[in-house]
Amino acid sequence: MGGYSDWYLPSMLELDKLYLNRVAIGGFSSVKYWSSSQSASNKALYQDFSTGTTITSDYSAYTYAVRAIRSF
Repeated sequence: MGGYSDWYLPSMLELDKLYLNRVAIGGFSSVKYWSSSQSASNKALYQDFSTGTTITSDYSAYTYAVRAIRSF
């Protein structure tokens, strides 16, 4: 993607920082985004970008958006 191979799914903390800065960063929709953080062996955390709410869900039951990030 873009010539880089170090993209990854953000942790819940990183995703929340993206949410807080979503206007400055741009390109986000008011949808739910998965994080890489788990709350149990079959549950992951996601954030609703229309409200900022963090929710845990069975990751095999739902399809949500993802936003890959990279360190620099």
